[in-house]
Amino acid sequence: MSLPSSSTRARPTTTVFVVLFLLFVVSPSLPNTHANSTTSTRLGRRALQTSFTSRRSSSLSYPYPSSPSFPSRINPNPGTDRCTTMIVGPKASMDGSTMTTHTADCAECDFRLAKVPARDWPAGSQRPIYLFASAYPRRVQEGRSATWEPSNLDDSLPQAPVWKKKGFSKIIGYIPQVNHTYALIEGLYAIENEHQVAIGESTCSGRFWTKPRGVEGGGKALMEIGELSSIALERCMTARCAIETMGGLAEEYGYYGAEWEGQMDDIIAEAGEALVVGDPKEAWIFHILPDDTGTSAVWAAQRVPDGHISIVANQFIIRGVKKDKKDEFLFSSNLWEVAERNNLWEAEDGELDFLKVYGYMRVHAAYATRRVWRVFTLAAPSLLPSLPSSVDDFGDGYPFSVEPDKKLNPADLMRFQRDHYEGTEFDLTQGIAAGPYGDPNRYDPSANKGENVTLLQAQGGFYERSISLFRTSYSTVTQSRGALPNLVGGRVWICQYMPAMSTYTPLYVGVSSLPPSYTRGSLFKYERGSNYWSAASVGNWATRFYRYIRQDVEESQRTIEGPLMLQADMTDKAAMENLATGDMKGAEEVLKGQADLAAKVALDTWNGLFEFLIARYRDGYKVKDMLSPIFEQEFLFYPYWWLQVSGFFKHTLKMTNPEPLRDSIPAVKEGEEAGGRKVKMPVTSLRSEQPRGGLWWHEGGKGWRTALEMVLLVVLSVAVGFWWGKTSTTRSSYTTLGI
Repeated sequence: MSLPSSSTRARPTTTVFVVLFLLFVVSPSLPNTHANSTTSTRLGRRALQTSFTSRRSSSLSYPYPSSPSFPSRINPNPGTDRCTTMIVGPKASMDGSTMTTHTADCAECDFRLAKVPARDWPAGSQRPIYLFASAYPRRVQEGRSATWEPSNLDDSLPQAPVWKKKGFSKIIGYIPQVNHTYALIEGLYAIENEHQVAIGESTCSGRFWTKPRGVEGGGKALMEIGELSSIALERCMTARCAIETMGGLAEEYGYYGAEWEGQMDDIIAEAGEALVVGDPKEAWIFHILPDDTGTSAVWAAQRVPDGHISIVANQFIIRGVKKDKKDEFLFSSNLWEVAERNNLWEAEDGELDFLKVYGYMRVHAAYATRRVWRVFTLAAPSLLPSLPSSVDDFGDGYPFSVEPDKKLNPADLMRFQRDHYEGTEFDLTQGIAAGPYGDPNRYDPSANKGENVTLLQAQGGFYERSISLFRTSYSTVTQSRGALPNLVGGRVWICQYMPAMSTYTPLYVGVSSLPPSYTRGSLFKYERGSNYWSAASVGNWATRFYRYIRQDVEESQRTIEGPLMLQADMTDKAAMENLATGDMKGAEEVLKGQADLAAKVALDTWNGLFEFLIARYRDGYKVKDMLSPIFEQEFLFYPYWWLQVSGFFKHTLKMTNPEPLRDSIPAVKEGEEAGGRKVKMPVTSLRSEQPRGGLWWHEGGKGWRTALEMVLLVVLSVAVGFWWGKTSTTRSSYTTLGI
């Protein structure tokens, strides 16, 4: 077909240029929906085959679904980075215990906890290995724990029949079972076992990735960190044993990360894992990722000095691995081989830097490094003058661990886990992003079509990532106390939901079961009998008036946790007295009674707190005294800075026939003193009038200049349009298109 020639088509007219002119004038006021080109290029998704600038190019072939690619930097969805974990050596704690922490920061995860009992197994038994899953129900399994039983599912939910079908939780392989497995508490990952071996977790990026067995296009890897951590605590009495067990099984059966589908940046961000592993005598950091074939694993572990605290915040922290320091380092047999054949390290480099060789840098490096700085300076404020808050992508300048200024206790670690950088330049309760009432929550960046935000734009910015998060499923503080028998010494302080808006209560690994309020519930349905939902209710209401409500929440936390810590110590003594007489059952009942009572107190208190907060804070008001016989409330009006940035003072009000001030209000003339300040005449009428002459003519003559400029632009546009229309008639006709 042919398009019309110039003789038959419409000529360009001045109308076109008037339209262009209007677009030119109006467009600067429209919202910019396009990212800066440099930013777009920098943040663009990299393909799997992105090349890596190394000394030599690799000629290896990769027959398995794994990643031989080496992009320079990743920009994952922040929701994929799920946890912060800390560990305290036994000589850095007040009572000589090794302590670990873990915030399970997962927006969609199953928040239930499970007690797995000890058990003897017949010869030749096989242990099933399940495909990783995190959302409710993350595990449906008979015979492991009451929490994972099909009978513990919520039958009121329409999905329950699907969940109860055999095979919903998928078994992808088996390994030989040992003769006896130890009791433990687990959630998304193993937490602590009856021999006081404790674990915390933090996802890290990894140089290689692979798919697990049993999925579409799957690979050959059988193990992921959830199963590995549980197996380790089922079988080990020491932290070293746990590390070597996890590493050995991953090397033998293959290791895969928590993501294997979707955006490549997200997959790489989840490919590696870091665990803190402690027992009553030692504290360790463990790193692992798939190897380059997809059939094995690469791992290393470094011991934390007894008098130190260390933290992992979604980035590997082991740097120089020393082959000859077996008391300080453990590692896989292939650690150097895999690095060398992929041109990531060579012998002349000296010590292998695990982070630089096997980790990835992210676009916003402070997402990981800032939390390290914060924990180190909270534990050792004396470091503030010398430890920079901003460092390079690798965290160069930050030590592997630090010695705290004073010995730490569980309350200190709870405080660390509730932190939003308060009192620092990164304080999330301050600034316009916190809103008028200081809300520290910064929701995960995402595309938002309704608000005209693309994923690329959302990932181009950055909010500080605090330790306390709204998307925390649960958080823990474990104690491994060598001075006490295992039954009493293994203690877990647990809270579900955001640490800053919840409360910690004690659990004991040695008891037969956990409080029901920690083993039930899901994100599908609000449940008043769930500790998670009682805390989530408070936390979500607090976002409305956070600066005020946090004071009520903190008071409730102190009211519960202070007495609970004293009672826990008294419970320990009572249990010890029973053990001294050989009454093991009596000791267990004492510990279980304390755990059940504490959980119930927390549940009832937080349910009551939610009702209290709804009544006290509503619609911009705060009831002054909830116990007073006379009802009084105060205004929670916006702070002055918020009125400024929100445009409250931008409206110029013109008074027409101002009314006289009432006699009860002392009249103050403009310029006179009032309370020690010179004031302007207050506005007594909210009636405003349009500035005389219309929008173009106000502001002291500036509007005249603007109007004249617009007229000249229109005249110029008409002239150019007329000229273009005349000259266009001499142009050739459109080329015929072969359609």
